[in-house]
Amino acid sequence: MKSVKKYAVLLYGSNYLLSKDNEPPRKYAFFVWRCVEADSRAEAEAIALQRVQDYPEDSCVICNAEDDSPVLQVNDVREGYGALQPPGSGYIYYDEGDEPPKGFFAKLRRRFSRATLREW
Repeated sequence: MKSVKKYAVLLYGSNYLLSKDNEPPRKYAFFVWRCVEADSRAEAEAIALQRVQDYPEDSCVICNAEDDSPVLQVNDVREGYGALQPPGSGYIYYDEGDEPPKGFFAKLRRRFSRATLREW
């Protein structure tokens, strides 16, 4: 019998026209970690993508038109949860078209585990 493994999946969303906290909509990109249990890496990716599509962040309303769809893709997959607790991290947003703020990727790595910083 195959044992289920734990995976931390880092997702990247782009072209999201979001109304956050009742503000006028703006284009955002984001990263978010999701912790999933799956039989394989491919299954973990599919589960994580589906969870974010099915349950967007509560404070946001997605306002994209049908001909301007947001994009959600897998950026990284790690076996184990590292320092994350299920369901994963909160969303880390930045304005679409801007470079991520200084220290942005270090913040992402810290959310997974301080011990894995050397791997990135």
